Amino acid sequence: MDYFIFGLQRSGTNYLEQLINQNFTARRANKANKSWKHSINVPNHYNSSRPTFIIYKNPYTWVESICLRNTVDWLKTQKTYPAQKGPNELRLGSDNINVESLAKTYKHFHNTWLWNKTNSTSTCVLRYESLLIDESREEALENMSRFLPVRKSNKWINPQRGKVSQSKDYNKDREQYYLSMQPKQLTRTHIDAINDVLGDRIESMGYDKL
Repeated sequence: MDYFIFGLQRSGTNYLEQLINQNFTARRANKANKSWKHSINVPNHYNSSRPTFIIYKNPYTWVESICLRNTVDWLKTQKTYPAQKGPNELRLGSDNINVESLAKTYKHFHNTWLWNKTNSTSTCVLRYESLLIDESREEALENMSRFLPVRKSNKWINPQRGKVSQSKDYNKDREQYYLSMQPKQLTRTHIDAINDVLGDRIESMGYDKL
């Protein structure tokens, strides 16, 4: 069975794909030049009748992930909201990425795939942080089994994280950081800019608004 994954960079798409590959007999249908998994718009080649998994991460720690880790792929691919323009007080990281532009990209993605999307019997929405906790991950996998019914075994497998280049420095400290949902380097100005863009939608996604 073919399935689609959609999520912004650093939101857990690779980990989610590993979970699916190791627990279900299925194949990802996304292609880089067709239904790109990080697309903030619905791609032309997307087939909404196929099982579709949407994954998202806490907006504050997600912004830090983009700004403070390998930013090359982001700067090359996400062009809708200029990443390196704007006032200095809104910049973060060695590449001086504008956090307000990131929040706008985050909002655009979620408008496309979550907030303005009608409920579909083929769509499964997942929070990245829930996949880091054994109990909630297994609940998520049970839910995913409604979309991908061919399981590989009776026991759920949790793949090792950090196998892809963007996540090679993943460790327990980073896991606890994501579970805490508390940014480490965002200033109050950064946080206010993110809040101004996303508003109450932060809380509607299950996160505390800082």
